[in-house]
Amino acid sequence: MPLYIATRLIVMGCCRLPIPIGVVSSGASESRASVILYDGMERVVKNESLVVIRNKNGGDVLAICRGGRGVNDNVRTASFTPGIAYAKTGRAPSSVKEFYIFNLEIIGMIGENGLEQNKLIIAPTSLVEMYVSEDDPMKYLCKSDLTIGHYWAEPRWRVPVLKQYINYHIGIFGVTGSGKSYLTRYEVIPLLRKAGYSVIIMDWKGSDYAPYFENTIPLDQVKVDNAVVLRYFSQLTKNFGYLEREENPVSMAVEQALRRVEWRGRPPEKAREMIYQHARMVLEQNSRGVKAETFQLWIDRLNSSFELITEEEVERFLGTIEPWQILTMAKERGIVVIDMSKGEKEQKLAAFYSIARYLKRLMENKQKLDVALVIDEGPQ
Repeated sequence: MPLYIATRLIVMGCCRLPIPIGVVSSGASESRASVILYDGMERVVKNESLVVIRNKNGGDVLAICRGGRGVNDNVRTASFTPGIAYAKTGRAPSSVKEFYIFNLEIIGMIGENGLEQNKLIIAPTSLVEMYVSEDDPMKYLCKSDLTIGHYWAEPRWRVPVLKQYINYHIGIFGVTGSGKSYLTRYEVIPLLRKAGYSVIIMDWKGSDYAPYFENTIPLDQVKVDNAVVLRYFSQLTKNFGYLEREENPVSMAVEQALRRVEWRGRPPEKAREMIYQHARMVLEQNSRGVKAETFQLWIDRLNSSFELITEEEVERFLGTIEPWQILTMAKERGIVVIDMSKGEKEQKLAAFYSIARYLKRLMENKQKLDVALVIDEGPQ
C-alpha cells in the first residue's frame, strides 16, 4: 500500500490527519512554492484546496493551491517528438513521464499563537498535506467565538473574527446581484448582534431588510432636522429666489417658522399653511424701517417659493420619530430597519443625515454607543 494512502487512515483522537498529497518541487522560496502531486492526487486536489507544508527547514506552513498544471515531456510542442507522432495518428502517447503540479500561495507559518510570517525558505521535497472537511484549519487564523462565513466549499470551516476589529468601518462591495445584501443580512448583522452591538439599518430600497425583520419604521415617520428641511426647501426654490445669496430674509423667516411652529404630525395641507403664515408674520415683523417695495419683494418671493413647496413636499418631513427614539428602540429590540422605499433621494438623505449627525454628536461627547449603522445602497 502506498505511504500516502496508508497515512489517510491514521486517526488522532477524533480528528483525521491531513492527507499527504505530494512534495515541494525545486525553486521554492519563503513566500511561494509548488507541489509535485503523488500519483492519483490530481483527481483529489483542487484549486483553492488548503494545505500544510511540513517544511524541512523548520515549522509548518499554511498555503493555498492555485494554478495547477500537467506536465508530459512526450507531448511537448517545442519540437517534434515520438509522443506527438503518436498523437497525430490517434494513438495515446506514453504517460510514463507525466506528472502534475500545483502552485502554492503561502499564507503563513503556524505558530503557537496562530499564523506568523514565514521567514524560512521552504525546502524542496518537504511533505505537503491537504486538509479535509473534518479538519478545522481556520483555528490558526485567530481564537474567537465570533465567526463570519466559511472557507470555499467547506461550510464547517467558519472564519473567525476578532471582536476588537469589529468597531472599524466595514465595506462590502460587488456588482449588482453578487450577494452584498444577502451577506449583510445573514452573516454581518448576526455577527454584529453576537458581538453585542445594536443595529440600525437604512434600507434604501426597502426590499433587502424590511421584509425580514420585525421592527421596521417607514421613512415618512422619521423626524429630520429643521436644518435639513430648510436646506431641501432652499434647493427646491433656488435659495428662495435669491440664487447665490446664502443669507436672505425669506430663508431666515422660513427657518424661524420651522423651529417655532408645531407643524409635524399634522395633515400636510395644515402643516404647509402653518409654516407659510408664520414665515409671513416674521417678514412683517422685520419690515419696520424697510421700504415698501423691498417688503413686497420679500412677500413675492415667499409666495413664489411656496408654489414649489407643495403639500407633497411638506409631507416628506412630517415624521415625529426622533433619532434618539430610534436609538432607544434599537437598544431595546436589537435591530431596527428604516424602510426608505417610498422616499425620494433628498428625503432619504435627510433622514440619514439626521440619524448620523445625532450618533456622531454622541460619539464626540465620548458616549459609548455599541450600535452599528448599516447603510445599503448608500451611494445612490
